[in-house]
Amino acid sequence: MAEKQLYVMQTRIGLGITFDKIGVSTNPESRRSDLQGGNPMKLEIYTTIEADDPYQVESRLMDIFKMHDWHLRREWFDLPKRVLRQLENNDYLTVKQCDEIFIGDRL
Repeated sequence: MAEKQLYVMQTRIGLGITFDKIGVSTNPESRRSDLQGGNPMKLEIYTTIEADDPYQVESRLMDIFKMHDWHLRREWFDLPKRVLRQLENNDYLTVKQCDEIFIGDRL
């Protein structure tokens, strides 16, 4: 059975404006395809990330991003480019790393 991965998916709303979805799936591309059916805007996978406990990491990231007031609705966020780059540059995350990267001085 495939391992679950954390993913960040994007939809472009306008010139340089994206909304970002955070989730967990064994097959992010299949999940993107499922979500695309109900979304008029094109969805793209921005990055996938391995995690020691994907659901805990997802939950922690969502809590942190809500704290920063980047939350739009449910699992959708308006993440700054610097945050997206941090996510893209990490191919493995733990809950502790989430706190260090997104709460600490490294953001």
